[in-house]
Amino acid sequence: MLNADGTGSASRLINTTADGRGPVWSPDGTKIGFEAGGDIYVMNADGTNLVNVTNNPGEMRAIVWSADGGQIAFQTRVGNGYDEIWVVNPDGSGLRPIARSPYWNNLLPAWRPR
Repeated sequence: MLNADGTGSASRLINTTADGRGPVWSPDGTKIGFEAGGDIYVMNADGTNLVNVTNNPGEMRAIVWSADGGQIAFQTRVGNGYDEIWVVNPDGSGLRPIARSPYWNNLLPAWRPR
């Protein structure tokens, strides 16, 4: 693992044909969420236990962990052509839309501070 000060060594955490993009650390630093191939994945910080938590509901962007690490909000574009905000639990359960409209985009999710 590469340390913040540049020491250590870089290592590949995933091996997939899709580009992994937008990695975000969980609040406790034990997990990493990222987008790859139209899905959101969560894995342990060491690259183990890779879980596809969305199973391709659309184009994913702007992944944001809740402060307690219990949910992930993200922006996605699904069939209606507009961006929506969805949430999912880090284990893949509870996937659901929370902001959607047939007339405008819902962009850049954020969690309210505690």
